[in-house]
Amino acid sequence: MRPWTLALLCASSAILATHHAWVTPTTVRLRGGSARSVTPTAAEPTSLVKEPAPRLGQGYAVISMCTLLAWTLTAIMALARHPLVKLHPLRHNVLTVAQALTPLPLGCAVLGSLTNSASTEGWWAMNRMTYRRL
Repeated sequence: MRPWTLALLCASSAILATHHAWVTPTTVRLRGGSARSVTPTAAEPTSLVKEPAPRLGQGYAVISMCTLLAWTLTAIMALARHPLVKLHPLRHNVLTVAQALTPLPLGCAVLGSLTNSASTEGWWAMNRMTYRRL
């Protein structure tokens, strides 16, 4: 299996695994022309209790690994070759790929925080504004 195929497979499985957790606000037109925003509640729990949710944490861990793997493989595949290089080709390619991989520690920290909070505090933590922004 080629690396770009594996990256595409990881990215698509991550999207499909989290599709049920997405909540999309919809706008409902009322009689008289006014509109109000309605958020469907079928995909989210009815009561957000601060309790451990290990399966939610496992889901975040899998998606985190797929995200970081897809980022790494994309950087390597896209930047490993350069047609017009004036520097030593190996040095140029290594520096280019290394520059593309510099956000990985930040990604590990953010995704690790999401995974930890999801597994220890569950949906309550994921509903907080801090984690919704991440």
